[in-house]
Amino acid sequence: MTRPSPTVCRIAPVVSASLVLIAMLVPARAEAREEPIEVGLYEPAFWEGPGITASPLDREAFMAGWSYDLHVRHAAPALRVSLDLVPHGLRDWADGRGPETATWSTWGLTNGPAVWLGAVGARFALEVETPSGVVHRSAMTTGYSTELFLTRPGAGRHRVRVVPQDLAEFAAAVNRGVSGREGLSFRLRAQLNDGKLDSPQGELLPNLRIVPPFEIGFAAPTYTFAPSPSVPPGTAHGCMAEEHEEHTFDQLVGALTEDAEPEGPPVHCLRFSAGIENAGDGPLVMSAPLWPDDPAHSGWWDAQQDNFDFPAFQRVLVQEGKQTSYRDGKLGSAGIMRFHPFHGHHHYENAYGYTLYELRGDELVPVAPSRKRGFNPGDEKLADWESFEQCRQSSRDQTAGPGGCAYTAADGIAVLGRGWGDIYEWNRGGQYAEVPLDELGRPRKGTYVLVGTADPDGVIRETDRSDNSSYASFVITGAEVKVCERGYGSGPGDPERRVIEDHDCGG
Repeated sequence: MTRPSPTVCRIAPVVSASLVLIAMLVPARAEAREEPIEVGLYEPAFWEGPGITASPLDREAFMAGWSYDLHVRHAAPALRVSLDLVPHGLRDWADGRGPETATWSTWGLTNGPAVWLGAVGARFALEVETPSGVVHRSAMTTGYSTELFLTRPGAGRHRVRVVPQDLAEFAAAVNRGVSGREGLSFRLRAQLNDGKLDSPQGELLPNLRIVPPFEIGFAAPTYTFAPSPSVPPGTAHGCMAEEHEEHTFDQLVGALTEDAEPEGPPVHCLRFSAGIENAGDGPLVMSAPLWPDDPAHSGWWDAQQDNFDFPAFQRVLVQEGKQTSYRDGKLGSAGIMRFHPFHGHHHYENAYGYTLYELRGDELVPVAPSRKRGFNPGDEKLADWESFEQCRQSSRDQTAGPGGCAYTAADGIAVLGRGWGDIYEWNRGGQYAEVPLDELGRPRKGTYVLVGTADPDGVIRETDRSDNSSYASFVITGAEVKVCERGYGSGPGDPERRVIEDHDCGG
C-alpha cells in the first residue's frame, strides 16, 4: 500500500549537556514537561534522552529511569515505540564488568568472572503505560535497540519509560577512576500505524552496509564475550591474549586448508567498534551443513576435510502472494562457516572485512587489513532510524508475518533481519587493525582512514553493492586518537559519501 509521507515531529533534548549529571541525580518522577509528545497516524515523533555518565549516583533516583508523556491523538490498530542507545567516545569504562563470583564453564574450561559484554555497559528496558493503567514492558536490551508493539492502543495520554536494569556497570566505572565520563545517551521514537508492513513480492534480498567504525582507540580490553579460554588483562598495546590464541588457531586451520596466513601475531592493536546492517527487503540468512551426516547435504564431506570449516550457502526468502518459502543457493557458493572454539559457536567468515589506510601526501596507502571477517549476528540495532519498515527482532519474535518478515533466527546459522544491524564492540576478540609503528615502536603519527566493506568477496546476493562500504578518518598523535569524520562511502574523498559525524582535526 502507498502511505502518506510522515510529518516528523522532532522534540528537543530533555536536558542540555550542562545538566546531564543533574538529570542523572534527579528521579524520573520529578521530571516535568509543559506539553506531551504528540503522535498521529503515520506522523511519528522522535525525541532525545539525556546523556549518561559514569558518576557516583543515587541508586534509587537512577533506577527510577526517565519517563515521557506521549499523547496518541486517535485510536489506531497499532503503536510502535522504539528505544535506541547511542554511544559517545570510547566507552572504556564499560569494559571488565560482571559478577565477581560467577564463572563461565565450557568443555571443562573455566575462565574467571562471567562478563556480559553488553552493547553499552548497561542494560535497559522500555515500558509504555496506557491511559487505562496497563503497563507493557519490552525485553531487556541485549544490544542497542529494543521496541514495544501495542495493538489497538486507544487515544489519550500514554507514559513512556526508559528503565535501567542495574547500576553495577556504572559503579565499576567509578571504581576504575573514570567517573564523570559520558558514555552514552538514548533516543526514542513512536509511530501510530495500521499494524501492517508492505509485502514486496518475489525474491526478498538483503542490502548490506557497514556501520561506520566508532570507539576507535588503544584501550586494552580486559575481557571478551564468553565462553572463552582464560583471558588475562590485555597488553599495554591494545591486543588481547585471546587474539594471540585465535591467531594460532587460524594458522592451524590455514595449514589444514592450505590457506595459511603469513602474518605474525598482533603487536599493536588499534581497536574499534563497527558492524553490519541490512537495509534490504528481506533477511540475510546464511546456512551450512554442520555435520558429515547432514541428511540435507549428503555427500559433501571429504575424508580430507578438516572439522572447522563448512561450506556455506545463502537462503533467499521468496514471497508469493501470502505464501513464503526459501530458495537455497548452491552448497559452498557463499564461502564458509567456521567453528570458533574460543567463542563456542560458528561464524560466517565472508561477512565483511576492514582495511586501514594511511594518508601520505594526497594518497591513501593501505597499511593493515583486519583479520576479522566472520560474524554470528543478532538483531540488536535498528538501521535507518527514521524508517518504520523494520521487522520485529527475529530472536525475540518467532511469529513474524509476511512483508519480508516470515523468518526466525532458527532458519539459518547466521541470520540478520530486515532493517536491523549487528555490532561488534571494540572489546570483542578480533576487533582491531594493526597500526604501523615508528622507529621507537610507537604508533606512527599521522592521518588514517579505516574502511569497512560488507561481502568483500561478492558471494552474497543482495539488492545493491554500491553502498557496501563505510569509513572513519582519524588522527593518531602518540597514544591518542581523534576522530575527524565518519560516514557511509569509501572514504572522505568519496564525492557520494554520506557523512554522519564531522569534527575539525586541523590541516
